[in-house]
Amino acid sequence: MKILLIVPTHNYKLIYPSFLSVSDFPAGYAYIASSLKEAGHEVFGLNLNNITGYMMASSMIFDRITKKIDEAKPDLIGMGGLCIDYAFLKDAMGFIRKHCTIPVVLGGGIINNDAEFIFNLFKPDFCILGDGEETMVKLANAIEGDEDYASIDNIGYWEEG
Repeated sequence: MKILLIVPTHNYKLIYPSFLSVSDFPAGYAYIASSLKEAGHEVFGLNLNNITGYMMASSMIFDRITKKIDEAKPDLIGMGGLCIDYAFLKDAMGFIRKHCTIPVVLGGGIINNDAEFIFNLFKPDFCILGDGEETMVKLANAIEGDEDYASIDNIGYWEEG
């Protein structure tokens, strides 16, 4: 399965361009990518930080997300972040939904702190509560194998609307 992981843009609504140092990169993405690769999945990353040349951050993320989706042709898109990434995740989710029907999974502190609210507001296909390394692999395997998600701990998903 091909999986695209999208890292949130630092200071998305406050400053553009905004630069993120290597030491500030969210380590959870690396753990999840490593777990997925070890399980045999193909992982693509999209780090939208430190990109210049656009009038606004929203123009940049729309352009870069749609180009990466068209290029990588993923079967699943993973995003997540903290509460401070709310605006980025909301906009990115909207751009993805306008561009394609690829399933999206959200995780990170924003889900852990208020899963029901964020899940109902952003309407991803799935959310992961807690650490995502094992759960993301199980979810990707289930989607790829067309299996039931009910046996996977720590996920949220839509059932009958």
